[in-house]
Amino acid sequence: MAKHKHSCASVDIKLQALVKVDKKIKSKAEIADEYGVPASTLSTWIKKTVNLSYNLRESLTHYVNTARTKHAVVDAELVL
Repeated sequence: MAKHKHSCASVDIKLQALVKVDKKIKSKAEIADEYGVPASTLSTWIKKTVNLSYNLRESLTHYVNTARTKHAVVDAELVL
C-alpha cells in the first residue's frame, strides 16, 4: 500500500483559495486543482472558516458587551 505524503498548506495559500471561492472566480473543483488539494480539503477549509468567523463574532460580541457593562459601572460611579 502506498503512503500518501501529507502536506500542510500555509495560511496565505488557504486565504487565497478561500477568497477565490468567496468571489466565485472559479468552481470549487477548479480551485482545489489549482492549489493541489482534494475538493474535500477545500470544503474543510471553508467549513473551518465559517466556524472560525462565527466563533470570532461571538467572542467580539461578548467582549463588547462586557466592555459596555464595565464602562457603564464606571460612568455611574463618576456621576455619583
